[in-house]
Amino acid sequence: MTNLIQKLLVPFAALGKAHQDKKIQEGGAPTNVYVYVGYLLNIAVSCFCVYLSWKCSVKDSMPARILLAIVAFLFGYLYLIYYGIYHTLLKYEC
Repeated sequence: MTNLIQKLLVPFAALGKAHQDKKIQEGGAPTNVYVYVGYLLNIAVSCFCVYLSWKCSVKDSMPARILLAIVAFLFGYLYLIYYGIYHTLLKYEC
C-alpha cells in the first residue's frame, strides 16, 4: 500500500524539486510564497487580537492591559476563540 502511494506522489515531488532547482539556478533562494502569506496572516490576526484585547480591557489597570495585549498577540487564535465564546456567544460585554 505504501509503495502505491509513493508511486502516485512521485510526479508531485518532482514538480516541487524542479521549481526549487530552477530558483537556485537563477541565483535566488528556494522560496515558498505561501509561507510568507501565512506569516502575514498570523501577524494580521495577532494585531486584531491586540486591538480586541485593548478595547475590552478599558476598566483594567495599565499593566494588566499591556499584559493582556501581549498574551493576545502571542496566542492570537486562542484569544479569538476565547473572545468568540465569552463575548459573542455568552453575551458578556467588554
